[in-house]
Amino acid sequence: MPSLKHLRKLSIVSLRLGVAGAEALSKGISRLSLLEELDLSDNQIADGIVFITASLFSAKLYGIKSLTLSDNNLGCYEMSMIRLLLSEITASLTALDLSSNYLLDRDCFETLSSCFLKKSDHCSQPVTIIATALQRLNVSHQRSDSDYNSTSEPLETFPLSHFHPLCCDGNLSSLSLHGWNLDDIALLGLRCARSSGGSVGGDQSGAARGVYEDLDIHLVETSVNEQGTLTRSVVCSARKCVFLPGLAVALLRPQSCPLLTLHLNGIQLGAAGYAMLLKSLEEEERLCVQHSDVDTGRCSSSSSTSPSSSCTAVGYSLKELNLSNTCIDKRCAKVVAEIIQRFSFLEELILTDNKFGCVGAFDILQAAKSLERLELVDMRGSVEVAVNDFMSHLVFYNGPSSLRDALDP
Repeated sequence: MPSLKHLRKLSIVSLRLGVAGAEALSKGISRLSLLEELDLSDNQIADGIVFITASLFSAKLYGIKSLTLSDNNLGCYEMSMIRLLLSEITASLTALDLSSNYLLDRDCFETLSSCFLKKSDHCSQPVTIIATALQRLNVSHQRSDSDYNSTSEPLETFPLSHFHPLCCDGNLSSLSLHGWNLDDIALLGLRCARSSGGSVGGDQSGAARGVYEDLDIHLVETSVNEQGTLTRSVVCSARKCVFLPGLAVALLRPQSCPLLTLHLNGIQLGAAGYAMLLKSLEEEERLCVQHSDVDTGRCSSSSSTSPSSSCTAVGYSLKELNLSNTCIDKRCAKVVAEIIQRFSFLEELILTDNKFGCVGAFDILQAAKSLERLELVDMRGSVEVAVNDFMSHLVFYNGPSSLRDALDP
């Protein structure tokens, strides 16, 4: 590739390169001295990754900012090879995508975390963050296969303990864990610490805080069917959703570390789950207002604080919300409407594959009319019969103006 020596972005996707193709490609990549973004998704590279990493390592291409290796049959052995490269590009790497592989062993994630963290001899600080620019990490949709995993049992819960310092004190702002069991959302470090003075924290020295701008949550549970086969299915009970109170805290984080996008698609919340989320939001709003009153020296009665004034006082930053296939029916559509009208900065609202019908859609759209920045509402598959013109498309662009035209003919 001599004529491409100034190339900064290389995307070779879905070509089924395999091991032989990876070896051939590695010879050309070594000449791309200015390469910053490399996407090799869906190429079945497997242990051919050895040639790619060795080529990048030997050519000292340490300026790579984005590395995408999703869907390449990577397991524990391959992860150990990738580690050699990652250890050298931590200062420049901002985005790493390892989704849709076979990284379900704790050893894999210990190897990955060791690229960015090292153990310290000091008891007060057991791990130290290696200088890293990593902002986006995607390890979604990992698969289980004995040919790729070690002898240890496949993980069901993402081992956040290995990454907790990186998430709390590093630059990581986007974490995609779709397909993992996240029953204990508290491990995400979502709750912002409050100082002794009562202010909502996040910037205090030594205060733990959540730093994620994007959360992609997907709860699953493992069971054995009558044939003795291990199966993984979407959690279908609101009682499993113990993460909702923590999620309410995340939505109300201070502007210094806002939650901007939230994907809950596939989590079967239903009426009970959404009622729990609304209650958690209301409780957290009251707490935020009370702490704000303490800071400003005012005395406020919690009973005199209305939900609307609470929302104004604390403020939400959410811009993108995906509630597809979360069992929204017409009973809980009003609750969902009450929840979404809090998000004044919302730009995209995805509500596909629910069953709230025309009545529920009308309730939700009425609430959406107040969201001045809303640009997209998608309700495809959620309304059985298009009985009015405004229901015929079920996808609205251009924000509240198009909603008003549809709802107020």
